[in-house]
Amino acid sequence: MRKAWIAWLFASAALMACNAGGDQVRAVAPVAETTATEQSDANTALVIPNADGGLVVGSSESAGIEPYGLDGARRAQIAAGATVGLDARPVGGDQTGWIVATLDGAANRLRLFELNADAATATERTTREIPIGFSGESICLYRDARDQTLYAFALGGAGQVAQFMISRSADGAMDARHVRDLRVASEASYCAADDATGDLYVAEQGVGFWRFDADPEAEVVPELIDAVRLGNISEEAGG
Repeated sequence: MRKAWIAWLFASAALMACNAGGDQVRAVAPVAETTATEQSDANTALVIPNADGGLVVGSSESAGIEPYGLDGARRAQIAAGATVGLDARPVGGDQTGWIVATLDGAANRLRLFELNADAATATERTTREIPIGFSGESICLYRDARDQTLYAFALGGAGQVAQFMISRSADGAMDARHVRDLRVASEASYCAADDATGDLYVAEQGVGFWRFDADPEAEVVPELIDAVRLGNISEEAGG
């Protein structure tokens, strides 16, 4: 089934109203959406800045990477295998060039691309096969604010969380080395990292949201942030 991305929301004003009003609940509604994915399910999306105001970069599980303009029109379709997740970080300060990490769910391997946000084009820069060692569910990136080292976290259906350190040579070629394993008890469905604080957030689908220290040298002490049916989450923990 093809799906459309809910691309962007007028969420800021509603969130500020919630903060100001204590427990008051405000509705947040979508104001636009992209065209449907070209082949199959849409499973991850992010918005990155470009000369046109922004580029919606989505993953289509059988079609690869699909960039869209803020008008919702598809700009390109970039082959990347069975893309079950993606994340991006800028290459430099101008935010035109981006490193995009994807997880190929068919081959269960990490793939690394360089994306030109203005042109909506991408070139794969992976130098070799980078297997994650399990059935992949999703991926997220983390850039250490102390030394700018880039890491990828690959999530698995049995709760695996594998951390890889990404390296990039002068000619743009990229590789990744496994540095640490984390874990939750059941399916890890999505993750996100805060580069400023060094926190990694992992959604364990049937349990809730966990926080880890993203530093590969840190002790693995997960903290439960919210729990399904016991906290503020009434259904499964998603993205």
